[in-house]
Amino acid sequence: MQLKSRYHEAPDMAAAMELCYAKGWTDGLPVVPPTADRVADMLAAVKLEPDHEVAFIENRQVSVTAEKVAINAVLAGCKPEYMPVVVAAVEALADPLYGYHGPATSTGGSAVLMIVNGPIAHELDMNCGDNLFGPGWRSNATIGRAVRLIMRNTIGTLPGELDRSSLGHPGKYTYCIAENEAQSPWPGLHVSRGFKPAQNAVTIMAALGVHQYSNGLSATPEGILTTACAQMRISAGTSRKTFYAMIFAGEHMAIIAKAGWTRDDVKNYCAEHTQVSLAELKRINIRDGSVTPEDETTMMSLVHEPNDFLVVMAGGLAGVQSARRRSPGKYAAREAARSVPIVRQPRENIMSVRIYDPTIEAKGRKIAYAPRPKSLAGLRVGLVDNSKHNSDQLLMRIAGLLESDYGVKTHVMRRKKTAGIPPSDEIVKEFKAACDVVVAGVGD
Repeated sequence: MQLKSRYHEAPDMAAAMELCYAKGWTDGLPVVPPTADRVADMLAAVKLEPDHEVAFIENRQVSVTAEKVAINAVLAGCKPEYMPVVVAAVEALADPLYGYHGPATSTGGSAVLMIVNGPIAHELDMNCGDNLFGPGWRSNATIGRAVRLIMRNTIGTLPGELDRSSLGHPGKYTYCIAENEAQSPWPGLHVSRGFKPAQNAVTIMAALGVHQYSNGLSATPEGILTTACAQMRISAGTSRKTFYAMIFAGEHMAIIAKAGWTRDDVKNYCAEHTQVSLAELKRINIRDGSVTPEDETTMMSLVHEPNDFLVVMAGGLAGVQSARRRSPGKYAAREAARSVPIVRQPRENIMSVRIYDPTIEAKGRKIAYAPRPKSLAGLRVGLVDNSKHNSDQLLMRIAGLLESDYGVKTHVMRRKKTAGIPPSDEIVKEFKAACDVVVAGVGD
């Protein structure tokens, strides 16, 4: 198998590891030097040729090949058996529904949360129980880490450059769990996403840090969810609606199962009980302006619809803790093919170490841009409000300047559901018919 990446020579393994640090290929932790035999084992596990395109990240114009995925999986410490999950997660990153650019570049600081379903989770000994988001499982730790290293090394999502997180959180090292399907009262999360129970699947979402809550007093789903909703409710005051993952563990899992509640029951309850009045949001300085009588009865919703809650059963069986995490973007899922028997590549018996480069060397495919008009005079302008705070006001000022100073005839403004995903097909269709040029959005 002929690898195409650049390579570097090092006199021994210690020097090879230091070279990885010097090249900026690590997340700050030690890595496994990606030698030819290790990379070949990774590719053999999924029967992919080195130049096979796993994903094309549209916003970055970057083609992520199987070779680059394999090199970064080695760096992360993955076993070859983990490659199907890593490949599926990278495929999901390129899904327009996920919208890579928003969560990867936002100052908000989300990380890629991966939820693995199907027989492969058991085969790889993935943790779905005690210490769910903590250390101790090689599969969880290295699969999540591999995806982050691919984002860093191959797509260029570097802190302070493409990654503009103000704070970030530890999930940016690794953020990977399996669902506890064996003890869940419901079919696996992947089944609710359209997969069959026997299929292996990875669901990804851009997620902020884990927010844990405790409730040892309630013996009903309503009681538990009252606590969860109270903690989430204040987020309804943000200028854009988002998505939430809810992880139920321990006694909470048993209580919900005993009551016979479905996933939809949980989603509907949370959608109804996370509303908060505009007056309350103004009092705590989440929204601008003085409180009016109408604000007391004007209710703000946390999500667009109940399905914006992703409900998962996982975590330790003991204890009265569950967790939630907020997402500025949508989620996407991909099938993870089973591992195939691996024929180990012969190890080179030499003193020096040849390690392969995990970064991109060539530019991605060219994109065809629409021709720019020579003048804006008499044209119709479309404005895409990305739903961030004050973005509508900024766009209206831009529209006023375009009309007064550049002769624009008229403008149309439409609002996206959230900043992390593309405009809906309805908005795109309307703009194609009614506009000559479009202002696509605003940054942070």
